[in-house]
Amino acid sequence: MHRRAFLFSAPVFLGALTAGCTEEEPMLGQLEPVFDVSDLTAQFQTLADQAAPALLGIAVRDAQTGQTIAFNGQTRFPLQSVFKAPLGAAVLAEVDRGRIRLDEVITIRDIDLSPPFSPIADAWPGRTDYTVAELLERASGASDNTAADVLMKRIGGPGALTAWL
Repeated sequence: MHRRAFLFSAPVFLGALTAGCTEEEPMLGQLEPVFDVSDLTAQFQTLADQAAPALLGIAVRDAQTGQTIAFNGQTRFPLQSVFKAPLGAAVLAEVDRGRIRLDEVITIRDIDLSPPFSPIADAWPGRTDYTVAELLERASGASDNTAADVLMKRIGGPGALTAWL
């Protein structure tokens, strides 16, 4: 999706999220839906049409009632850089458990290099040693793919991150 289309769609999306919600607090045991499912589905479809040929997926959950509505909810979407925040949290959890140290040095080898965006890969082989703290900063702050992939491997891979979540 082009940036301009995204910037236009974002306010529409936020409006769609709030349009079907009520301000009343649900009563204990209330089963009545908080969302107007048909209205939100229609608004999501409008957004999906605007986003085409991209595929739009949305899920909204009311924290009080647990009611969930999903649009293309059965479709798998790549996480891209969205996983880097939970990855950083999982690494820090391992630090808290004493399994990883922030000053631990990890050597980046050619086999560890990831495709762009990766300033670490761009600098390689000029610099090969990074502390876990530096990798965390580069993965979550600069969105460096090599840093994220190396940290993912260090905590045990995607399965370990999923288990931690």
